[in-house]
Amino acid sequence: MNMFCQYRGAIMSNNTARTALIILSVFVSLLASAAQAAPIYADSLVATSGTTAIGSGNVLGAPDREGLFFGNPAIPGAYVEVGFSSPVADGPGTDFHIFDIDPLSVDPTETIDVFASSNGSAYTFIGSANGGSDSSQGLIDINGLFTGPISFLRIVQTSTADAYDLDAVGAFYLAPVPLPASLWLFGSGLITLLTLRGKKSS
Repeated sequence: MNMFCQYRGAIMSNNTARTALIILSVFVSLLASAAQAAPIYADSLVATSGTTAIGSGNVLGAPDREGLFFGNPAIPGAYVEVGFSSPVADGPGTDFHIFDIDPLSVDPTETIDVFASSNGSAYTFIGSANGGSDSSQGLIDINGLFTGPISFLRIVQTSTADAYDLDAVGAFYLAPVPLPASLWLFGSGLITLLTLRGKKSS
């Protein structure tokens, strides 16, 4: 009988610890994955080269049909760098929308390359896009090309026939929140506490 009680207590203890570990793992995975949000618009203009203003010249915040023209005529290599105060990240499907001011719904004569950076100095290519006012244009899917948090984007004109008219830059996924060391300590303490309670109840 005593051996049975000890065996039963060990099972209850193991099950309690396992349950606590599962709960903690789910919580951590939720924090560690990119969170989808309403469009997160670039909110700082870092640098420009070879651009001229359209209206106010504003490319920050939501699209407003004003922004920056990448040369007239088109200047290959003209660029705009923008920043996000809340870092964004790669998520499922489309990650960025580079809004164009264009009377055409699809304009393959306007082309850009897009580069991402965490620190504003080292940039990595993440995709290319065409111009056009249609919602299907200017979309970038990182698809694993950049794995860290993104605080800066550089948009570079590649076309020579027609210039891109940048209106706004939107992102769809916030970067994961870094997990503090205190969370791991809390989790290990929680597992220990529940394990001890399981042993006591047996």
